[in-house]
Amino acid sequence: MPVIPAFARMTSEKARMTICQSIYAQNPLSFSAGPKFKNLQMRDLIFISLESWDEIWRRNQFICAGLARRFPEMKILFVEPPRDVSHQMRKRDLAPLRTQATRILPDFPNITITRPLKLLPNSLKFGQRVNQRLAQKHLRNEARKLKMEKPRLWINSHSDGQLAGKLGESAVVYDITDDWTQFGSAYERAMTTAQDEYLCRRADLTIVCSQSLLETRQKRSRKILHLPNGVHVEHYQNLEKYTQFQNRWPAPVFGYTGTLHPERTDANLISDVARAFPEGSVVLVGPEHYDAPTHQKWKLQKNIHLVGAVPYAEIPQYMAAFDVCMVPHCETAFTQSLNPIKLWEYLASGKPVASTNVAGFRDFSDLCHIGSGEDAFLSACREALSEKGDGKRAQQRREIAKNHSWDARLDELVKALEGLAT
Repeated sequence: MPVIPAFARMTSEKARMTICQSIYAQNPLSFSAGPKFKNLQMRDLIFISLESWDEIWRRNQFICAGLARRFPEMKILFVEPPRDVSHQMRKRDLAPLRTQATRILPDFPNITITRPLKLLPNSLKFGQRVNQRLAQKHLRNEARKLKMEKPRLWINSHSDGQLAGKLGESAVVYDITDDWTQFGSAYERAMTTAQDEYLCRRADLTIVCSQSLLETRQKRSRKILHLPNGVHVEHYQNLEKYTQFQNRWPAPVFGYTGTLHPERTDANLISDVARAFPEGSVVLVGPEHYDAPTHQKWKLQKNIHLVGAVPYAEIPQYMAAFDVCMVPHCETAFTQSLNPIKLWEYLASGKPVASTNVAGFRDFSDLCHIGSGEDAFLSACREALSEKGDGKRAQQRREIAKNHSWDARLDELVKALEGLAT
């Protein structure tokens, strides 16, 4: 898109806004302008993300895209995980290090993506100090190029607390999307807990996505906002218009969308569903991080279909082929801290839902079928399948989803940001 280099060179804020508005008007992923806030001047934002910006949309992308659209005068520096030199050398693959460190998103011209350099292993204290100084210098340089003055610093990564106070920011926001203090070895949990506690006490605003996180972080935070995930309802409406994958898999189709990770999804439950419905299909849509033995186990079950990672724009096409949207999540302290985006997306689709007894879904047990353990989960799957075609229940789910849109979440967020020091 030829407009982007021109945008990067412009100094006129009015010209920048005109280009943003023109591009956003043509983009199908729309956010409303939102309510008018008195005398609100939205500050620029340095956004430290746990994940890269790619076609698989997550909370960070929805928030940044929404803010960028509502405030075209606002500049966002979205910081991806660093280019890891030592890691790539161990893999003997230096190609990722040659990629461009900084780029502008064609669809979001006021969002700049950048990746600092991580030179040495963080397991070495000296290496950690070097990496931190490299990151600070890189981000200060990029912010200066964008002419950011006293931006807000948004930290999603609990391990990046050392950036607070180093980037000339006017305020620090700490957004907790998962309870990483419940994840990993005892040493890793202790280290993460210390990092998390520091950021909760240091941040001007702590944001949490679930009730569990609110309860555990409220006392240690200076100011806290419970901001669950949301959904673009329109993206999942009228799924019947998508016919690309109809009849691709034998019915009934039990589908899952999202990352497949052993700490989140129960591989045994997935196999159980495939065995319980041998005439049907289990369709798994999303990035997959299981080991070779699990792969082999699933390969032997001919009715388990691994689709792989799919761009956000294409998810409704696959979901249209599902008879039941299933959530075979592990029931652990870690998963109980989540507020899965798929909850709102499944509800917006209107499709029947079968889930284990995990946070989010159990709060809507009147609209989702809940089962804890193999037998109960399979019963929940059967119950969900039996309501296929129940238009009233489908409409109830869609109506609930409308109250949890990303636009509504952004309204709450903007109010909270307005209350921070400028």
